[in-house]
Amino acid sequence: MAELKEFERFDVVSDHSDHYFSEPPAENTKKQKENRNPEASNQAARNCFSNTGSNVYKNIMREWKILSNGLPDSIYVRVYENRIDLMRAVIIGAAGTPYHDGLFFFDIAFPPNYPAQPPKVHYLSCGFKLNPNLYHNGEVCLSLINTWIGKKNERWDPCGSTTVLQLLVSLQGLVLNDKPFFNEAGSEIFGRAFFEKQAHSYNYYVFLLNCRTMLFWLQRPPRNFEVFVNAHFRDRACRILRACNEYVNGRVRVGWYGVSDAGEDAGGSPRRSRVKVSAEFKASMGKLYLWMVAAFQMHSFALCSELLQLENSDENGGSSKNKGHGGDKKYGKIVRSCWGGFGSFMLGRNPREVNLIAENNSKDQNDTKLGSAAAGGGFRVRVSKRCGMLQAFMNLRSLCLRPFGLADDNVAGSPVGVNSGSFRGSGSFRDGGGAREDNDSLLWSRDVGKYGSGDFSMAVVQGNQVLEDQSQIESGPLGTFVGIYDGHGGPDAARFVCDHLFRHFQAISAESNGDVTTETIERAFRQTEEGYTALVSDLWCTRPQAASAGTCCLVGVIFKQTLFVANLGDSRVVLGKKFGITGDIAAIQLSTEHNANLEAVRQELKVLHPDDPQIVVQKHGVWRVKGIIQISRSIGDVYMKDAKFNREPLPEKFRLPEPMHMPILSANPAIISRRLQPSDSFLIFASDGLWEQLSNEEAVEIVNSNPHSGSAKMLVTAALQEAARKREMRYSDLRKIDKKVRRHFHDDISVIVLFLNHNLISKGTVLDPPLSIRSELDH
Repeated sequence: MAELKEFERFDVVSDHSDHYFSEPPAENTKKQKENRNPEASNQAARNCFSNTGSNVYKNIMREWKILSNGLPDSIYVRVYENRIDLMRAVIIGAAGTPYHDGLFFFDIAFPPNYPAQPPKVHYLSCGFKLNPNLYHNGEVCLSLINTWIGKKNERWDPCGSTTVLQLLVSLQGLVLNDKPFFNEAGSEIFGRAFFEKQAHSYNYYVFLLNCRTMLFWLQRPPRNFEVFVNAHFRDRACRILRACNEYVNGRVRVGWYGVSDAGEDAGGSPRRSRVKVSAEFKASMGKLYLWMVAAFQMHSFALCSELLQLENSDENGGSSKNKGHGGDKKYGKIVRSCWGGFGSFMLGRNPREVNLIAENNSKDQNDTKLGSAAAGGGFRVRVSKRCGMLQAFMNLRSLCLRPFGLADDNVAGSPVGVNSGSFRGSGSFRDGGGAREDNDSLLWSRDVGKYGSGDFSMAVVQGNQVLEDQSQIESGPLGTFVGIYDGHGGPDAARFVCDHLFRHFQAISAESNGDVTTETIERAFRQTEEGYTALVSDLWCTRPQAASAGTCCLVGVIFKQTLFVANLGDSRVVLGKKFGITGDIAAIQLSTEHNANLEAVRQELKVLHPDDPQIVVQKHGVWRVKGIIQISRSIGDVYMKDAKFNREPLPEKFRLPEPMHMPILSANPAIISRRLQPSDSFLIFASDGLWEQLSNEEAVEIVNSNPHSGSAKMLVTAALQEAARKREMRYSDLRKIDKKVRRHFHDDISVIVLFLNHNLISKGTVLDPPLSIRSELDH
């Protein structure tokens, strides 16, 4: 097409704002690391790219010249006039591979000592892992850039003989190849013939992911490639749909559509014989095909009428249109749904936000209208209710994302016990005290219950793939103990704290003749921190990732008319207090938060680390401790507390570039005590997932203006409604989205509301039998 011919294979552009490595280069060379002035080092690193006389500048210009003269037809590159250290390349998937006709984008950054070190490469994955060498988080595993082992002649040459052109050609020829299954380490042990069947099955899985990647780039093309992406798919839309039909009907193996029969002699797949196709692939492609048709139509691509439907041969060799979809009538219904959902879902999406999995069914098809696709009718869309169309997209994805019984990436087994399912414990949710919400499979609640000083309500909603929040209520002779544990880096630390903190509190209080003081709580925190550190030490060789798991801890203890609040991190407790003769309610925050976005926390860190000007760094508009983590206090996160855990085999993204001489994060809780007053009405304990959506005043008003029963669930629901509103969608659609996707809309949220009965508090009532409830979920 004319648009493709006019699109230069190599060009210099200016806008690098969406480049993965767009932040200014940091110090990398040994000399720069030894420099005691990091800012000066960073400036020197930047100067090497702007100084036309530097060797780095000259080497990059040499790369530009090689690329401008030697790029093959299937690779396009953009470099940046104001950031010569950055580069973006797109590789068109080659014929004869399951990547054919797809677009694969790579962001590249040159180090300040180039070519002594290879360039950094990040794959724009759209959240999909469609090759053993290309991870869903963008990591590229390749010996040529020293991210994988290899012979000397297969690794980067620091003398400058290796070029970026070689790198791109290697990505195309060696990574995006015809049988990517064999890229997996260890597949060579038994020989290729042993795994040939698995390799063919893997190609079907890869092709489905390739199609999903196409759809994503069609709607959200990277900057400077908008024209190219549209023209590319306009040119190849019919070919892609025909290939889908060929693969579903077994007329050709995946990857080999359009490849001449001569390819058979070179190891290609026979084109004349029938190929057995799994029912799973047919089902997945049947749904995805309709989605692709809708997307191509939305971009006004010309499609032949026979391509508007997927041809699916029956067992007798005949063919029927839309077999399994109820004919033209049901086909029109499904396409109507996917057409409406496509624009609404992709609106505002980001390549880093898109690892999406959903398995929900919807009956809401009122937002779109569609002429008969089977009859060649045109599409027309009414978008006044576009937010409700998201579910239509989820319908189709549910059958597309798990082909051939391949499970999603499994979460590594938890060293501290990954339990789940329902709430458990004495008076637990499992035994009928709590319930899973009918309309939201990820929301559990206990509407109302009794504790030693009144009523309580409890709720949790899951946003992460594995629930990282934990919470508990313990009420007995030591008063009432409430814990909210907001984990990060995995569930391990939060679950360890939920298992051990209250036990330490009990034991220490017993040593003090059943008394509770700030010292009691401090010691319980300290012993819990020491216990988790010991666990990490034991697991260091087998599960080093436990060192990067941590948790915020918010604890409240009501003992003899006194409330103690201890906090690490940014969970929050808010008091609802009545005042005046009118009984109006005020919101009073009782906890002190430890988040680097607060000026007071940044100042505290700078005072504690006067010799470290990089103790807090702003990244993407968010302040982070050492540019890694937002909170300054936690239990766990031992990689930021002990130098022996900040080294290999800990993943590189957690390792600090300079030696650690003292703990960076603290496990010392901020503790307050408060004599409870008759005007103190209730307490809201919640993880920061709630406070990201609601203000203190909004939360207090919700609780105050509604019955006690279900108050925690009301708060969680209000937070979810606000999260949906921010994304311009309906709450009814948000609550149908599955975990792993939900994290892109909201965090895990845990809420416990304690209503204060001052008659019971003044009498020092002890609940009998004791209450013990945990929100641990079995996974």
